[in-house]
Order: sequence, then C-alpha cells, then structure tokens
Amino acid sequence: MQFSEIWFVDFEYFAPAGELPKPLCLVARELYSRRLVRLLRRDFSRKPPCSTSSDSLFVSYAANAELSCYFVLVGLSPRMSSIFMRST
Repeated sequence: MQFSEIWFVDFEYFAPAGELPKPLCLVARELYSRRLVRLLRRDFSRKPPCSTSSDSLFVSYAANAELSCYFVLVGLSPRMSSIFMRST
C-alpha cells in the first residue's frame, strides 16, 4: 500500500499511576514533505496535528504511549506502525 503521508511522531508526557497520560509536548515529521510540527501543551487543540486520513501512516517508537496521548488530545487513533527494539 502506498501512503500519501507518513508521520513520525513522538510525545513527551506525564502518566500518573492508573490514569490516562497528560501530554506535555509533541514533535512530528512528515517523511515526504519534511513538514515539522512542534507543539507545547498550551498549543494543543482537538484538531489532529497530523493527517488521520486512510492513506496516511503514523509511525512511532512506542505506539502504546504515543497513541494514548493522541487519543487523549484528539479522541481518535490514526493508522499506525510501531517499532519495538530490545538491546541485549
């Protein structure tokens, strides 16, 4: 499948035990256009910071954390891919 946009996304957040995360900031880079999005907590809105269309892909290192933050902010989850690596 060819994607029109591929977004690499990272959140910094605070996660109190047993609660949803509280996002502090977001940095996202779109692969093809090289568009860069940097948002601090005060800049967050209910509008998705990245495309959520069916031909866009959301890539993150720890998808469970990033998608939790995304859901808290926007209320939906984009199509995604996650990279989990383990060092030995």
